[in-house]
Amino acid sequence: MQLGAHIGQQNMTAAQMRDLWKRLDAGGADWISIWDHLYEAPPQGGTVPHFEALSTLGTLVADTRNARIGCLVFYVGYRNAGLLAKAATTLDHISGGRFTLGLGSGGHETEAAAFGYDFPSLGERFDMLEESFELIRSLLTQERTTYDGRWVRAEDASCLPAPVQERLPIWLGGIGERRTIPMAARLADGWNAAYITPERFAHLSALLDSHAAAAGHPAGRGAYSLGAPARSVGAQR
Repeated sequence: MQLGAHIGQQNMTAAQMRDLWKRLDAGGADWISIWDHLYEAPPQGGTVPHFEALSTLGTLVADTRNARIGCLVFYVGYRNAGLLAKAATTLDHISGGRFTLGLGSGGHETEAAAFGYDFPSLGERFDMLEESFELIRSLLTQERTTYDGRWVRAEDASCLPAPVQERLPIWLGGIGERRTIPMAARLADGWNAAYITPERFAHLSALLDSHAAAAGHPAGRGAYSLGAPARSVGAQR
């Protein structure tokens, strides 16, 4: 068993936050993750001080030496997919190969509206997530990538330097049975399911195993952690 800490970067100063994750890292935490929000969670109308994810991660990976580091999970509507691939590679180098990238379809419409982001329908956000996942995977593994989707695009793009890890893990977050679980089974190295009961987790984890087997990938248990991927599917898009 591996244990870590998921830190919501709010309700504390930057100095307190840095002291917390340094103590976690020195104390043997297997992983440390943060989330990707622009407002506090749960939402309170932007009344709670809250730090942005990518800049927080840059400091987190530089301040730690041992734990795996990640974000559970980046909403793909907030950042260009190519930019996320470049950021993931950069964080992997700064951390010495300890970074895990998490992606999701988003769910906080109020904060998106407050900062001027479009917030498409749930189905469209899932389409955006799948396209972003495919493009990022290609950028992290291929010398050149051209991708022409509805939501994301790239033209003969490179992502150099390559990540330190031979295969930088990409996790998918969410608990939807119709789109999220099948997508995780086909594409992801790990699955993040937060804020559900043990019974619900067991049901979704078994469903993930079933979809993974149907896709010809090894079955495994889903996990709410960054220490050990739920599966290593080996497939590249």
